[in-house]
Amino acid sequence: MSENITSDLQALQQRMATLSQALPGVLSGFKKLSDEATKPGNLSPGLKELVAATLGVTRGCEDCILFHLSTAKRHGADRKELVELLGIAVEMGGGPAIVYAAKALKVFDELA
Repeated sequence: MSENITSDLQALQQRMATLSQALPGVLSGFKKLSDEATKPGNLSPGLKELVAATLGVTRGCEDCILFHLSTAKRHGADRKELVELLGIAVEMGGGPAIVYAAKALKVFDELA
């Protein structure tokens, strides 16, 4: 990720829009899956997005971290919740997850 989180997010959104135009059926099916998985239930959408972001931490997926933290923030996710979940991600992901957890916390703090 660059030093400009906003431009990184815009670039990610553009790449996803381009892929959506190329694979409309696949991406609309994936959106239905995502909408179903993150709808309000016993867990809030914001908390679900934080979990998705921390899964991105364990997989080393910077774009996943950026996308899901941005969405989590829109849902009012809390930094303290993220920090606790990052601890679990580090437990499960080991050393590489530490690097991505640090990036995730920086992204969360820099997102408007």
